[in-house]
Amino acid sequence: YTDADRARVIHLACQRTDSGTPVYSQQAMADQTGISQSWVSEILRAAALRPHTTDDWCGPSPDPHFQEKMRAILGL
Repeated sequence: YTDADRARVIHLACQRTDSGTPVYSQQAMADQTGISQSWVSEILRAAALRPHTTDDWCGPSPDPHFQEKMRAILGL
């Protein structure tokens, strides 16, 4: 696979889905990119990405503007 293929998989891994789930599954990424699920897994592993594993160090917030405020405070 090309660097462009790898970039598409990595881009999808860093996006939220349209369906409301927080991340794309490896199979969904494979379906969208035309790359096999096993190669999607390899690309994610090589990039040290684990989109299925999400952690919030301070827990989820009920504030709808929390992410925006957190980015401003942390300088992300």
